[in-house]
Amino acid sequence: MITSITKDEYMQLCDNYDKTAKDLMLEKSKGYSVGEDFLSMENRIAGLTNLSPELVSMILACKHIASLFILLEKPEVLDLEKWDERIRDGTNLLKIASCFVHKNMEGK
Repeated sequence: MITSITKDEYMQLCDNYDKTAKDLMLEKSKGYSVGEDFLSMENRIAGLTNLSPELVSMILACKHIASLFILLEKPEVLDLEKWDERIRDGTNLLKIASCFVHKNMEGK
């Protein structure tokens, strides 16, 4: 089955996700940041697991991606609010992983 999506529909959805994701990160950072370390939660989990913070972020993103698969397999419980929440959280975690990769590659 093919579903036609216009460029404007796609761009609007992206804009909505990006704005909500940024607002969410700013709000969550109040509880997860320590001092200047905006991403201290990932750093702490990395220390506990002996993994890099970018791998930790990727694993956490995988959790949200797996939950998206489950939602798609159960259309009777598919709820757009839950769907969007997992998309935003997964996207944010991929961006967090990217921040660590960029930071680690600075000056190389």
